[in-house]
Amino acid sequence: MKSADHTHKAQRLDGREVANRLLAALRETVSESVASGARPPGLAVVLVGDDAASEVYVNHKVRACAQVGIHSMAHHLPATVSQSELLGLIDALNADESVDGILVQLPLPGELDGLLVTRRISPAKDVDGFHPVNMGLLAQRTPKIRRCHLAKRLWLEPQIKKCARRRSFQHRGTASDVGASLGRRYSDHRSSFYGESRRAREPS
Repeated sequence: MKSADHTHKAQRLDGREVANRLLAALRETVSESVASGARPPGLAVVLVGDDAASEVYVNHKVRACAQVGIHSMAHHLPATVSQSELLGLIDALNADESVDGILVQLPLPGELDGLLVTRRISPAKDVDGFHPVNMGLLAQRTPKIRRCHLAKRLWLEPQIKKCARRRSFQHRGTASDVGASLGRRYSDHRSSFYGESRRAREPS
């Protein structure tokens, strides 16, 4: 008697199509909120220096905000900015009621302390989820804010739920924090999780 064939074909998701659906859903959510009388959400993005890859990444964020109706505020500072000046900008953004989220593009150039900067961001506005308060809440599985990389993967969860509960799956990327977050998220499932990282993103 032949044994049953338990092999499964890998499922490939169309990233562009998924991204378009996510943007459409966010645009509708923001539109409904504004129609009810709320102001558009505000995202402040801080870029220090002239790293070409970082500039491209930040520009993508700004364009995505425009697509869904989020008000973006890009702060491009020179690489010569001092630690105190950068922290002063973070303090101002924390106090600005029109800013709902703050994202500092890492790593920072020169001798600037990225860990000190991420800890200065208000936990309630910490889009990346790097603040110790948010990291701790995530470790306890009671997060108030899910970092954007993790949130977009959780948005895909209905499509990968069967795989997550019954099989093993891999996440391949360059940021160790993303793999760690996903590992904690899926540790409750009946699945094995393997995260591979080639480069640790600051802070580690």
